[in-house]
Amino acid sequence: TSTVVSTNSTDYSFQTLGKQYFLVADAKSFSEAESYAQTLSGHLAVISSSQENETVLQNIQSIISSNNLVAPTALDGGGAPYVWIGATDEENEGSWKWLTSESFEGSLWGSGSLGNEPDNFQNQDYLAIGLENWPTDYNGVGYGEIGSWNDLDGSNALFSLVEVI
Repeated sequence: TSTVVSTNSTDYSFQTLGKQYFLVADAKSFSEAESYAQTLSGHLAVISSSQENETVLQNIQSIISSNNLVAPTALDGGGAPYVWIGATDEENEGSWKWLTSESFEGSLWGSGSLGNEPDNFQNQDYLAIGLENWPTDYNGVGYGEIGSWNDLDGSNALFSLVEVI
């Protein structure tokens, strides 16, 4: 497989577990992020195991830290920063699907002392990985901890994780 190269300075490429990814450090809505992913010959990432989730999270954290980036936050996600990945339940509430039509299994939803995700708060239909515990004003794990998943409103302008095919 050949390596995809981006000329955009806010796209950070990394490879792990035999896949190539880009952390797109340019805040976009969910649909803008997926459209942009297609320009890189990819799609918003499909995460199919806790190992893959942990590995991509470590890479994302390393890129953000080493480049002094500030990940944008989602008010409807407890004020925490997030990164879009490629799943939605827009068609059928509670029935999550990867945009690629791959089987949606082994999800890593956030849970904590205040409740569990996905909670469809204000009709949230799009999937993101939390980059810190949320809500951020809660001392502990309220609904999710760093690396776990949350359903968010698609209009949030967030970083995104693109998987290149």
